[in-house]
Amino acid sequence: MVEDYLSRIKKFIPIDDIVVKPGQESKFTERIDKERDNYIIALDERGKQFTSADFSVKIDSWMNCGKKDVVFVIGPAEGLPEEVKKMADTLISLSKMTLPHRFARMLLTEQIYRGFCILKNIPYHK
Repeated sequence: MVEDYLSRIKKFIPIDDIVVKPGQESKFTERIDKERDNYIIALDERGKQFTSADFSVKIDSWMNCGKKDVVFVIGPAEGLPEEVKKMADTLISLSKMTLPHRFARMLLTEQIYRGFCILKNIPYHK
């Protein structure tokens, strides 16, 4: 499903999906550090929650904030390292419940797609 939503999002903007494999956490932090010229949004259970409509407005504002790109970061099962959360411009939460990593990826990509549909006034199943 993630691939399906990524292909749908690509109709609106270029998008990459980069996965850091377990055991490569140091590379993960290095990778985020290289993204400093981008707007970094980290997923964290203590982050701000949005309705889909509010999330679409935020997507628009993040894309137009003057930084190069928007980067969403989903951490491993143990959560994101504190240093990565400190690097983030914004912390968001998809739910107060703990979600499996794969489900969080699917939910995030679906909500990004839904956000673009809302912004472009494209009908999408509710």
